[in-house]
Amino acid sequence: MKKQRIIAVLGFAKSGTSALSCILQSGGAVFPSQGINGAGRSGYQKMESTSTNEIIHELMGSSVANNWDSPPGAPEHKSIPGERLTSIFGNANIGAFKVPKLLECIDPFVDLFPFVEYVGIFRNPNKSIRHLEKKGYCAIGSAAPWILWRHYAKKMLWVYDVKGPFPLFEFDASLDPAAVCATLDLSPPAKCNYDLNIPDHSEEACDEPLYHALRQVAGEYRAH
Repeated sequence: MKKQRIIAVLGFAKSGTSALSCILQSGGAVFPSQGINGAGRSGYQKMESTSTNEIIHELMGSSVANNWDSPPGAPEHKSIPGERLTSIFGNANIGAFKVPKLLECIDPFVDLFPFVEYVGIFRNPNKSIRHLEKKGYCAIGSAAPWILWRHYAKKMLWVYDVKGPFPLFEFDASLDPAAVCATLDLSPPAKCNYDLNIPDHSEEACDEPLYHALRQVAGEYRAH
């Protein structure tokens, strides 16, 4: 019997995690069936579920952030059996999920679920944080979302070092569905209902060192 694969999508809010999830689904990955966020861009159902969120919130305990103005919390190291995660996907050959707060409790998660594969996505933080401000998720000009973005970036790089190289895509540069599916050894993508032709894909200057570190790692992975 073929071993089940489970892929976790890593990334900061408004950085392309929904688009990447849609591409994975179009390549045959099965996401939890119980959506909690309703329809997103172009009527696309965001790939989040109460089942996977419950695991993450358990690891976060009382420190889970309620909004993007909140500082990163301190995860709790609890004992959660691997079957609790695998059972969410039933008999699917390839399961996948995204939980926005996963990078806040990634340390215990990596230890608890060593079989999970990772794929990450990032974009210029100026764009992500500007989008959060526009949507009212955080105060305009607040330093807090930058603190959280840097925390997420450091954790994504940490997973890359600890778990070994995994695919990293830049939302504004390299999110080609066929290439993503081929990189992850998925089936050629069927129709993706998420509109990838958003207007804000233009190059924009950014002097954040962690953004350039992510770009460098993504380039190294493509080249290896």
